[in-house]
Amino acid sequence: MHWPEPTQHLQLTQDAEGTWRMELSVPVVQAKRTVFSRNEFWVDVTEPCVVELMCTAYSANSDPRTLRASLEIKVNHHEMSYREILADLGVQP
Repeated sequence: MHWPEPTQHLQLTQDAEGTWRMELSVPVVQAKRTVFSRNEFWVDVTEPCVVELMCTAYSANSDPRTLRASLEIKVNHHEMSYREILADLGVQP
């Protein structure tokens, strides 16, 4: 496995209201090698949404290959008082 260093090639743009695009370039990838990015992203949502992940690998020897994955996030709103939250944590107010 190969862990590239955090890169300055990370680009985050807003495509539309509630739609964001994060692009990351990993310089060199070799065949049969797994590459993990040390860059992290957090998703902070208050409404249900779908996060779509897409990876495209380019090669001088073949056409680009694209892999896609989707993550559906469901949000269940539950109102609690601070006393209920503390009780759930086992802390007495």
